[in-house]
Amino acid sequence: MSKLPEGKSLVLYDGSCGLCSRLVQFLIPRDPRQHLYFAPLQSEIGKAYLKQFSLTGVSEDTFVFIEQGKTAHVESGAALRVLRYLHRPWTWLSRLTFVPSPIRNACYRFVAKRRKKWFKPEACMWIPPTERIRFLNEIEK
Repeated sequence: MSKLPEGKSLVLYDGSCGLCSRLVQFLIPRDPRQHLYFAPLQSEIGKAYLKQFSLTGVSEDTFVFIEQGKTAHVESGAALRVLRYLHRPWTWLSRLTFVPSPIRNACYRFVAKRRKKWFKPEACMWIPPTERIRFLNEIEK
């Protein structure tokens, strides 16, 4: 699969981060409508989406969520938007938007700077065969 299907959303994550790969593995079974698709920030398709949404200066420490192919969210805002697509009780956490974004993003950056020390990368992220279609891995030519 190379193109985000209509009406679906894209999670761009650091493909070399243990925390990020665990997050993807957490999201997959909690997204019952299979709304979320995934791609590493470092991949060609990840770079293409960053460019499309004028996010080329975004570091690999940044979690990016392209909602329904139309709107890009970063950092804590991206994480809270993703929660809206999961089943309960996870959707309830999306209401944390009442916390001012400077405070949320400071917490986000604190973890992001330490994530590679705290969470060692896995040799290979295991994805169930039935879910592999949700990973975008090349650009249509």
